[in-house]
Amino acid sequence: MKRTVAFFYEAVVVIQEEQKLLFYSQAFQQRVIPKYKISGMSCDKAQVPILLLITGLFWIFLSIALFIINQTATIAIGVVLILFGLAAVIIPCYSGDSYYLHITLSKPKGQPQNASFCGSLFGILLAFLPDPANTISLHCHEQPDLQILMDYTYGNLVQNMEKMHSLSHLIQDDISDRIRPMSLADVA
Repeated sequence: MKRTVAFFYEAVVVIQEEQKLLFYSQAFQQRVIPKYKISGMSCDKAQVPILLLITGLFWIFLSIALFIINQTATIAIGVVLILFGLAAVIIPCYSGDSYYLHITLSKPKGQPQNASFCGSLFGILLAFLPDPANTISLHCHEQPDLQILMDYTYGNLVQNMEKMHSLSHLIQDDISDRIRPMSLADVA
């Protein structure tokens, strides 16, 4: 059995991947992320499996066509197809909701940029996709409390919005550099 657990502390987030197999002791791997590295958070609800539904309906219609032919072999194949088709259509309705929590980390400053035209064009196209190196995705069976998570992620930003807005203009105009904490005590 494998599961992922996230612990949200005041200054860090600990993401622990646990694995337990039969009678062996539990193994885990922890990743500690400083809170200031988190640049965003989003939550998605799992989508309806449209391809699976279309496949199930196709199998049902194909089995009806095989029943119309009315031969022993086609009826046997039709029964199997209608069972698979019904399972493909009905089971997703009762499989429960799944949620995905995406934690976006800030990119390190000074990542190399590709100077060629093709590299720039490819980079523009990929800018719309999430960067797997800077995104942590957690699968949840229950809806996470988004109010608490958003407050955890953006709480200081909302409380100091006016100061942050002024600072962003100073950074954009090259009057100030990005602010980096010197210790974890400076983060909280």
